[in-house]
Amino acid sequence: MNSRIPRQATLPVIDALRGLAAVAVLLFHVRVNLWVGWTAIWSNPDRYSICDRCLSLLSLPAPLFGSGVMLFFVISGYCIHRPFASGANLAVAGYAWRRAWRIVPVYWAAIVFTIVVELTLHLLRAQAVSPMIIVWKSLAMIQNYGTESGQLSANPSLWSLPVEVELYIVYPALLCLWRTPRAKYALLVVACITAVGCWLSVVGYAWANGNFMKYWAVWTGGAWLAEMEATDRLPSRPWFVMVSIGAVAVVCATICIPGLHGLQHLSWGGFWFCILYWCLVARLPSSGFIGMTMHGWAIVGGISYSLYLIHFPLFCFVGALWIQQFGTKPSNYVVSLAAVVGAIPCAWLFHYLFEKPAHEIARRRPQVFRGIPSQPTIEPT
Repeated sequence: MNSRIPRQATLPVIDALRGLAAVAVLLFHVRVNLWVGWTAIWSNPDRYSICDRCLSLLSLPAPLFGSGVMLFFVISGYCIHRPFASGANLAVAGYAWRRAWRIVPVYWAAIVFTIVVELTLHLLRAQAVSPMIIVWKSLAMIQNYGTESGQLSANPSLWSLPVEVELYIVYPALLCLWRTPRAKYALLVVACITAVGCWLSVVGYAWANGNFMKYWAVWTGGAWLAEMEATDRLPSRPWFVMVSIGAVAVVCATICIPGLHGLQHLSWGGFWFCILYWCLVARLPSSGFIGMTMHGWAIVGGISYSLYLIHFPLFCFVGALWIQQFGTKPSNYVVSLAAVVGAIPCAWLFHYLFEKPAHEIARRRPQVFRGIPSQPTIEPT
């Protein structure tokens, strides 16, 4: 017999996973500006204390945490499709309104914040600022394309936002395919386009690295879970099967040939797909230690979009001040962890000032559905 959980109970799990994804990305990026590095410490052990060397062991899994972006994509696919998975029709105008207001104004605010940080560091330390062409292309969300492609120097994390918007744009077409009598062909189309995107990336088309195509299968995996859950076709799977699939995905992602980032991303996407799948069928308790832990991560998940947008310029700024004061990057990994924790209240303030008002405006146009959705709406952040 299939084992399922009430749909409403999955809401804290989704926010908790968002929080985990955001913190994972922060731990991955903090090493750029606020960590001297594992190699430096263990190549020259006499120059660092025993405490520094022991604490550096905590950084060992950090290079894998960049895969948190793939978890964001899986969650996004799940959350976008979930309200429509039971048959509610999409009102394109309302859908576009809400997607635009939830994503773009906050993204623009992050760009302004990044430019302020770059200009401040230019005045304090004569650090280079991003070219204006990159600034304008970033505002237009086309910085992943063209000969002058690239990200703001103090915020390379922004590459994923244009990809996310492209995935939102193609979703109505995916939904139309899904509603045909032969819905399985929708997944075939997604698989083929993803394969083309990965191939273009491998053969050297740089723009393909920031294009929705090679991430569409990852995003659609989350949407597929929403479809199966909404139609009561999401069966429980034995632990060893899910763990085995996830383990294979991790191995593929970590030993993938350098340069084949598309395959690495797909592998990590498969791993996080398994994690989300398990969370949807695991009946995680809402009380006790697990419930409290999940609630704590859900709080972070509530500001995960703001946290993702501004963490890198924050790390750039603090890292520059640290070097100015001490002459080198921190060698004690506790400093790096403190920077990650310190970014959370900053993100909460940014969320309160920019993201929350934008969400309120987004809700003023409710015509997202044609018909009444049979499930609670979960919005991706």
